[in-house]
Amino acid sequence: MDFQLGNEPNSFKHVFNETVSGEQLGHDFDSLRELLTKFHKFKGSKLVGPDVTRPKRLSESSISYLRDFLGNTFNLSAVSWHQYYFNGRNATIDEFLDPRVFDLLEKQIQAVSEVTREFSSDLPIWLTETSSAYGGGAPGLSNRFVATFLWLDKLGLAAKMGLKVIVRQTFYRGYYSLIDDDLHPSPDYWISLVHKRLVGRKVLRVKFSRKSKEKHLRLYCHCLKKITNATGGVVLFGMNLSNSSEYIIPGGITSRFPFTSLIFTAEDGNLTSRYILLNGRRLEPNDDGTSFIIPTKTMLPLLMPPYSLAFWVFHGKREGTCRKSEM
Repeated sequence: MDFQLGNEPNSFKHVFNETVSGEQLGHDFDSLRELLTKFHKFKGSKLVGPDVTRPKRLSESSISYLRDFLGNTFNLSAVSWHQYYFNGRNATIDEFLDPRVFDLLEKQIQAVSEVTREFSSDLPIWLTETSSAYGGGAPGLSNRFVATFLWLDKLGLAAKMGLKVIVRQTFYRGYYSLIDDDLHPSPDYWISLVHKRLVGRKVLRVKFSRKSKEKHLRLYCHCLKKITNATGGVVLFGMNLSNSSEYIIPGGITSRFPFTSLIFTAEDGNLTSRYILLNGRRLEPNDDGTSFIIPTKTMLPLLMPPYSLAFWVFHGKREGTCRKSEM
């Protein structure tokens, strides 16, 4: 069992009209560690904190709090923070598609990382609460197809920038939940499932030959996760945020490498649809609750339809770091 101590302590004054300083919380973590060492079953428990809110452009309260906290504790297993892009009460569909909104996460990760590295060169950074919009999510948006873009981009970008853990808010309840009140999966659920099944931990570099494409065509590459008896491979995934199709020719990939594609689009082209299509077919759980996801064999160049997401799996691609599929 691992432990956290408090939730968004830099906001206590706003929420509870009480204050716990970063310095005090740091000392509290040390006291908690001392207490846990008295119990054999908790001696190896991780302590994760301080779970501050995201850095904001016009306020550095969370960063200042994080710095004060890290300067006053010696018993931390991972630095943790929370991230949302915008307020769910007044969010618009345009925000879910705006590359400038997507780019906020990179700046926020950089801010948290820079402060963390002031105190430790190898302390892991965890994103322990995150979704598209805070306040329970955006009605009619956070649980619809359009939300999948921010979510998949977050999974790719966070791994690229070295974050070790991402905790989704929430699995159940709220407009941003992965399953609704009737237990029906949201589009984000299906993207999470495919990402979990295919994407390994080793991150590979993606370089665009045309810089102008980078904002609306967002791609990430990892070693392939272990699939049955596969002997290594690469998975390229990402999204097309534009209203026109894009064609991609990956460098070093030729027709001699077998590969398959999973292309996700909105049902009837409606970005606020509750349903997501995989290679043109609606994704729904089977009667027993399991899922059946079928990729399609494809050829070069890779095609991304307008407003789509994609995973391409290159089996047996002999990248030096991907010779064996990962667990």
